[in-house]
Amino acid sequence: MYGYKKYRQKAYTELRPYIEDENLSEVSVSETDSPSKGGMIARNPDKPQDMWYVNKEYFDKNYEQIS
Repeated sequence: MYGYKKYRQKAYTELRPYIEDENLSEVSVSETDSPSKGGMIARNPDKPQDMWYVNKEYFDKNYEQIS
């Protein structure tokens, strides 16, 4: 499929819990996502204003806390 290869990230991502009904005007939310309990707000540690929503299922499958 067009030369896709798997890559592992060298960096980390900062995340915090999504708060129900919070203002997400500065958070990127995918059209397929609907922010809900258990979701997380991620941000780029090198550019903190770059934030995006991560749904619970994706978070649980792909992230683990590192201290």
